Amino acid sequence: MAIDLHIHSNHSDGRLTPRQLVAKAARLGLKAIAVADHDTCSGAREAARYAKQFKIRVIPAVEVSAIHQSKVIHILGYFVNTRSRALVAKLDALRRDRISRAVKIIKRVNVLAKKRGRPAVDPKEFLEWAGKKEMIMRGDLAWFLFHKGFGKSPNDVFLNWLESTNIPVRGLSVREAIRAIHGAGGVAVLAHPNSASLGLRRFSQRIRDHQAIIAAFARYGLDGLEVKTPRTAKSVAAYYRKVADRLKIIPTAGSDFHGPHIPGARVLGAARAPDATYDELKKRSERYARDAR
Repeated sequence: MAIDLHIHSNHSDGRLTPRQLVAKAARLGLKAIAVADHDTCSGAREAARYAKQFKIRVIPAVEVSAIHQSKVIHILGYFVNTRSRALVAKLDALRRDRISRAVKIIKRVNVLAKKRGRPAVDPKEFLEWAGKKEMIMRGDLAWFLFHKGFGKSPNDVFLNWLESTNIPVRGLSVREAIRAIHGAGGVAVLAHPNSASLGLRRFSQRIRDHQAIIAAFARYGLDGLEVKTPRTAKSVAAYYRKVADRLKIIPTAGSDFHGPHIPGARVLGAARAPDATYDELKKRSERYARDAR
């Protein structure tokens, strides 16, 4: 079974709809996927509706923003009950915070625009442009400002306007995120530990130091570690696999696919997990689901 355990839809910062993702995955020969949008389960719920049509398994998933030492990291939740009241309530709070954050960032952009001789943009116009989008991300701001002529591309907007005006995302503590996922019957996995911007390298550039951090999360109940993404070198993936084995947590893999606009995450299915991973995640989720009843 070919499995991609880390995919984003347009319900957060991906570019494709859940239906497009499911159809594309089926065409590529994938047998199972996890649509794991940032702090929302709506993309996973929508994708599940097309599983039967395209003869593919869709794992209900989410990627939760968590805070460790004042920095954001991501905890993936697999086989979660996407309608869990407790989980949805926590994610709704994060969603409201992201809306407030976007407005504040636009105000900072307007201060910078004034210095650079550009007209200001109306935060209300952005919110209308974003419409009923479930989760507003900085990527949405980049596309909006790109359409307003603030750069040659969304990436150009990021570099010249959004990096210096950023406001950190609020999130749950790592312990809270893991508990919320478990409470919804899900399995908690640390995402892309080797990422320079959202992984463990911000705490230590020495990869050997990462085991202690992961071990601390495992004591909170972390179930797995995303050992491989398309941007993970073989030697690094091998190290993380050894860490997972030592800590007796589940090693996973995923493309972190967002769409053709994200360098390094442009190919759906570029990092695949074996059949055994699906079975391990499913088996452990069943235990948490029983405990959550």
